[in-house]
Amino acid sequence: MAKKKKDEGLRKDKRYPATKRINGKKRFWYSHISKEDAERIMNEELAAEAKRPQNYRDITVAQWLDEWLENLKIENLRPKTMESYESNCRVHIKPHIGEYKLAELDTPTIRNFLAKRSEAVVCRKNKPTTDDLKKAKKIKPRTLQYIYVTLNAALEQARKDKIISENPCEQINKPTADLPPINPYTDDEKEKLLKAVEDNIMMNVLIAIALDTGGRLSEFLNLKWSRVNLETGRLIIAEATEQVKGKGPKEAPTKNKTSVRSVKVTKPTLALLNKYQSIQTVQIKTFGMRYQDNDLVFAKPNGTLIPNYEISKRFKKIALAAGLRADAHFHETRHTIASELADAGLNQFKLQAFLGHATLDMTKRYVHLNSDIQDEIVETLTRKRAGSQKVVNPTTDSDYQKQTPPET
Repeated sequence: MAKKKKDEGLRKDKRYPATKRINGKKRFWYSHISKEDAERIMNEELAAEAKRPQNYRDITVAQWLDEWLENLKIENLRPKTMESYESNCRVHIKPHIGEYKLAELDTPTIRNFLAKRSEAVVCRKNKPTTDDLKKAKKIKPRTLQYIYVTLNAALEQARKDKIISENPCEQINKPTADLPPINPYTDDEKEKLLKAVEDNIMMNVLIAIALDTGGRLSEFLNLKWSRVNLETGRLIIAEATEQVKGKGPKEAPTKNKTSVRSVKVTKPTLALLNKYQSIQTVQIKTFGMRYQDNDLVFAKPNGTLIPNYEISKRFKKIALAAGLRADAHFHETRHTIASELADAGLNQFKLQAFLGHATLDMTKRYVHLNSDIQDEIVETLTRKRAGSQKVVNPTTDSDYQKQTPPET
């Protein structure tokens, strides 16, 4: 039998090389496909190097942002974070200060840039008309914050790399943005919500669990049946979902390490959850072989992940049907349980662990005193100043400390 002709150029490690001598030194590029592919890789890399400034003193802000983003790809950032950085650089930063030399970018220039962006309007059309621009809205303060954070991070990395001597963003305060108003649901509103979804078992269970546990929507949409105890009502929150533009929902870790936690639902919700599993089992059998069994508690009819925005839209329609305010949204269920437990006297550190917050400051943002509690405080202060009755101090009164919050 004739021996198989050896493929010329193929190395022992099954790679094809391409070589070129540059500045007296021989450089190599490799491909597992072919010699031509190795040469293609070589030519592309050399072309990219030719565009890169030979001296960082000549690099522009736009060129540095491209290099910074490229280096970030190996740091395993969340896809959503990477998407935000890339969008801010492409849409907001590079078109306006990208041509500046990195070494010459100063604090007044950045301050002026941010001031102009705060007055800019956003129009998503490629060729907007005068009428389109009139209807366009100003950049939101929160967006301006993200622009600042992105630019500051890129310039701070340039400082650490000793490309610039100091970060010109350091002397600029981070733009402020008012937090959106949060309105926890009253007992009456919660009843209306649950009544409005009596005929929609999945949304009924989802809202009931949210009102019991204060979990994030992204955490529920990647909740697995294997992490649900249908006897005790205990759920283990260990994963979440993430929405990436153009790619749909994907599995992701929780928002932070402290978000991995155990929560428990009330008995009515547990009964509802058991009923829901039975109904889902029948639906899976009906769907047949095309069903993708991902062990998800809340899934599309074919078993795949549901996008967050889809549930948010459904919730808004449900809230309107229930007679709630037009700006009601799902995340307010989280604020609702936080306020309820705080009103019941739950220790703030326990509340932080319950909600899975990384810091206590974040937990404090979720606590809202209802009108009844505020009336009680006023009455207590009135009695104290009149000297008619001892005021109960939650931190010292022994009877108060014996009280326990309701089971959640």
